Order: sequence, then structure tokens, then C-alpha cells
Amino acid sequence: GRGLVFVSSATAVTRSPPAGAAQERRKLESEVEETPEVKRRRREQAEQQQSREETLRQQNREFYCDVCDKQYTTVTEFAAHLSSYDHHHRKRFAEMKEAEKARAGGDEAVAERREREEKRRNKELQKRIAAAAAAAPPPPA
Repeated sequence: GRGLVFVSSATAVTRSPPAGAAQERRKLESEVEETPEVKRRRREQAEQQQSREETLRQQNREFYCDVCDKQYTTVTEFAAHLSSYDHHHRKRFAEMKEAEKARAGGDEAVAERREREEKRRNKELQKRIAAAAAAAPPPPA
């Protein structure tokens, strides 16, 4: 085919594309056959990237606040967070919850108390049923 090149609005010049330009396009990465060398290089690059990410995660773990469940990337951000009202408020709240749990006797004591309360309610209900049955007039025979 011929391509058009406009020199001005009055004249048009035609020119042919270079030989072989339209016949072969660059192949996409998914179309290129992978040689063992290319596969090896790609795997090495992926491993290096994964290693870098893991190293970064290890370094950033030092700047993680367990109380607030927040991650920081620099020492100054983390230090500012540790002195913030939000951090201290959450810390006090967590401590209060722990103290309340300890005062209540922990999970086992709470479960035991609930079980005793349930038994007491069942006994009370049985007494009411028995009292209602005794107070009811006998059915006609």
C-alpha cells in the first residue's frame, strides 16, 4: 500500500513504506519462545524481587505498633505515633479491657457464671410451671 504524507493543504505527496515494514511486527513478550536462559534469568529476577520485598518487610516490622495495628516506614513517623494521643488512648483502652477481664476472672469464670445463671433460671421456670399446675383447677372428668 501507499502512505500519504501531506506537505501542505494544497499538495499531497505519496511515498511507499520501507520494504518489509508491514510484513513483520515486533512480537509481544507472551509470543516470544522462552529459552532456558531466558527462563533462568526471569526466575532469578523474580527471586531477587521477592528477596528485596522480604528484606523490606523485615525492616519495617520494627516500626509496627501492635496496640494500634499500624505500620510506619520511618523512625520519626513511628516515634511521633508513640507520643500521639491516639496511641495512648488505644493503649489505655486495651489495658482497661485486660483489667476488666482479669477482674471478672477470665473466660472460664465468665462461662461458669453464665452456666450457673442458666441453671438458676431453669429451676425458677420449673417452680413456676409446678405452681401454675397446682393452682389450676382440675380438668372435668
